[in-house]
Amino acid sequence: MSTELALYQPPVTGLTHDDMDPELTEGGGNFNKALRLFSPKSGAVAEGKVGVNCFGIADSNDIRDLGKTVDLLPVAWRPQAVYFDDSKKPHFAYRRGTPEWEDVKARGDHGMCFLCVERSTNQCVEFHCKGSFQRPLGAEIAKHIGDGTKPSQPITLTATTAPSKHGPQSTFTVAKSSLPFTEQPDDYKAACERFVAPLNATEPSRAR
Repeated sequence: MSTELALYQPPVTGLTHDDMDPELTEGGGNFNKALRLFSPKSGAVAEGKVGVNCFGIADSNDIRDLGKTVDLLPVAWRPQAVYFDDSKKPHFAYRRGTPEWEDVKARGDHGMCFLCVERSTNQCVEFHCKGSFQRPLGAEIAKHIGDGTKPSQPITLTATTAPSKHGPQSTFTVAKSSLPFTEQPDDYKAACERFVAPLNATEPSRAR
């Protein structure tokens, strides 16, 4: 019989479920790998690196295609804004209310970013819920993060599309998974440290 994994909760100081304000959840280098949902307009889809409306783990120029569904164990979240400059280099901000946050948000997008364990690869990944269709789902994911009195709960994300005036938009549904996580990634503690490091950095925004 499997035993449910009880993971160390990274100390994301000052962030609680009460911090999920409308700005983060309303519609409308030394880093962890990123989990993304790739839309039909994605360059990676056009290049055949990943399927249409599929989840994938991006690592440099490589993408591991995970298909239409993915099982995650969310363990922490932080605010995150991002924009891409003319050279396609991403710039990030993490502290809401600062001039840097407002500047990055105005140039790009923002929402809740999650540190998760991905089941099929047993890797720690970051998943950013941004854009008007995905941003509201951040609040749904956050409900499954442990709070010190109970462990985080596994979830399943399933890719789907939502209609819009610009055509179908890639999004996903969130459902609780009954299958527990039983194995901790080898680099879990290091991944937690990488995830909280931007919140403790002296510079409010940084480029990857």
